[in-house]
Amino acid sequence: MNALVNDDLYFKLRQTTGQIVDEFEQVIKQYEEILAQDQIKITERIPEINDISFDRIREKMNSQLMNIVVCGEFSSGKSFLISGLINRITWYPIKNEGFMQEIRNGYAPFLPASPQETNNCLLTLQPSQLSTKRSHFEVMFDDTKIWESRSEPYKDETDIHRLMLAYATAFEEYRNARITQDLSRTVSKVRVHIPDMPFPAYINDLPGIGGVSEENYIKMVHEAVQKADAVIYVASAIKPLTKAEFNLLGFVEDVVTSNRCPVFFVLSQIDREEKYEQVLKQNNKFLKDSFSSKAFSKQTFIPVSPATEAKAQTNYKEGGITEDVRDKGIKESGMLVLRQRLTEYLVNTSGPTHLREIILQTHTILNSLNLHVASRVDSLSTPIQESEQKLKELNSLITKLMSKRETITEELNKNGASAILEAFSTIKADNLLVLLKDKLIPMIEKQNVLDEKVRHEIDQKKKEIRDQWLYKDNGPEAAWNKAWSGYQKETIVLLKNRLEEAFEEAEIKGTSLAQFIRDQTLPNEEIGTDFDDAVETMSSSWKTILSIASIGAGGYAGLAATAGTVVVGGIAIAATPLAILFVASGLFGFGLNYWKRKISQKKLRAYMIDEYLPAYADWVYERMEAKAKEFVEKSQGKVIGIIRNLILSQQDSIKTIELELEEGDLKRKSEKLIEADSVLKRCSTLEKQIKDFYSSLPTGLRI
Repeated sequence: MNALVNDDLYFKLRQTTGQIVDEFEQVIKQYEEILAQDQIKITERIPEINDISFDRIREKMNSQLMNIVVCGEFSSGKSFLISGLINRITWYPIKNEGFMQEIRNGYAPFLPASPQETNNCLLTLQPSQLSTKRSHFEVMFDDTKIWESRSEPYKDETDIHRLMLAYATAFEEYRNARITQDLSRTVSKVRVHIPDMPFPAYINDLPGIGGVSEENYIKMVHEAVQKADAVIYVASAIKPLTKAEFNLLGFVEDVVTSNRCPVFFVLSQIDREEKYEQVLKQNNKFLKDSFSSKAFSKQTFIPVSPATEAKAQTNYKEGGITEDVRDKGIKESGMLVLRQRLTEYLVNTSGPTHLREIILQTHTILNSLNLHVASRVDSLSTPIQESEQKLKELNSLITKLMSKRETITEELNKNGASAILEAFSTIKADNLLVLLKDKLIPMIEKQNVLDEKVRHEIDQKKKEIRDQWLYKDNGPEAAWNKAWSGYQKETIVLLKNRLEEAFEEAEIKGTSLAQFIRDQTLPNEEIGTDFDDAVETMSSSWKTILSIASIGAGGYAGLAATAGTVVVGGIAIAATPLAILFVASGLFGFGLNYWKRKISQKKLRAYMIDEYLPAYADWVYERMEAKAKEFVEKSQGKVIGIIRNLILSQQDSIKTIELELEEGDLKRKSEKLIEADSVLKRCSTLEKQIKDFYSSLPTGLRI
């Protein structure tokens, strides 16, 4: 399956990406060898290099398919969920024998599923490149470590199910379905190539916690999650999260934070627990209280029931229910929400966008490497008679920078609080509530709000009103942009003034050292060498987090054209964060199950007017305020990071000078300078290649 819209563009960009990644790896190796001569580890000087796995980068770069890993406790419904995601669960009625002859639900999932642990190895589903008519089954054994086909004997899809039972599970009663020579072999992993697969991705089904030995399980999870572009964590609605799951989640959190990939938390089997909301609430609280990373603590579980969806779809195909009843069942299952979330992620991270993220990560680390190498080149080029004076200046500068870092932190906190106060002084939830009531009360009072379609229309109108309020001339966006712009200017002035103070207090004059530090803050020569420009450019580097290009919600792409912009390295980027607030449609919705409670239309209208609309207005206001605080906090962290990088680069300069003073070997110093200068030139060439890559991106993806 091809996930890309423009193959020619993608393959051109992928070729460029490959060249950049290959060259970057060689540059790092070269500099690593240079530092090793002085018994310096490159990862101690540039910690970001610890996060690089070039094999993983190339694997992601060369694949148009995302790699999704599904994990969780055994019997949590992982395999059943995957069967539902790819629309391969069939419902059938089971009649009880006896007087009552009640009908029970039976399900036939594509993947083997049972109340006990099913899989004993990694099982992967992937879009088929081998056939458009039937699935293809392959096995990898421990003794050969190569993929071997086992699809030839089977006649239909039910045979694929039996093959999975025979090779991927620990059920002895199905083992005889293997061919004779495989009976004594140990299976390492299996994969199934599926035609017409709805997702352009590899979906990996891991054994559950406790199903296989802990040693094998940890190794299997470690290898799978390390390669994941996204992780789906499945918990059962029948019981809250367990201690064993806490240990697994802790490991997953570490990996996904390092690899920068998302986690989708899914609460499955909600059809089997009438009061699943209690478990949902407990699990969400568990994530918030137990984990520090935003990838976890800010997440909530998506409640789903693949069984409910499968029953509705099968009944409809067999003519047992109407289309409306089917759609109602599918909606209640929650599977549409999960598929939409996954689809949005897959679309937004494939093709040129996916390659751009690889180059962005490379560029970030290259900037750190470039600063470090440039600092080393400057230190090596300094005559030996100036070394002692430079050491004195550097130590003084570091002391002053550390002092200024504390002062800047305090002032940033004060300015940030002031900006937020200014922005929200004219923004009130009541203003939105007035508009909502003015436009929606007539609709609520005149129409049949018990009708789901009417409620949907009201819900859509609610969103339109919200957007009109947000983006009107004197609305929240204008107020926030004004406050945010003022805060940015204050931050740039603050940083510039404090750094100038540090240079002055350290008694660093207009020497080569001062000019060197100032020059290194510039991304290229075109911007100039004035220190004011240098600091402004350096300060604006953290504004890349505000790029509208990162928004995945439809309908807001146009904001990038009208939003304020800043320039980073000569490249314009969007500077307003407000549009990111509404990636989701809202906390509340009118799609409530009131028809099940037989509530009167009068009561429902009263609820909508008196309770729901005020609650929704308050929620919008709270989301804006929370997002504003988040952006201020991010910006502060980036500014402090600028000081930290300056301190680290100067500490390395001190180490270099001290070593030279101890050795007193000017010839060796000259040799080192040649080596470091060679790396610096390669870094400059890489910088140009990356800029050319950015310029080749479609307009909407440029940074």
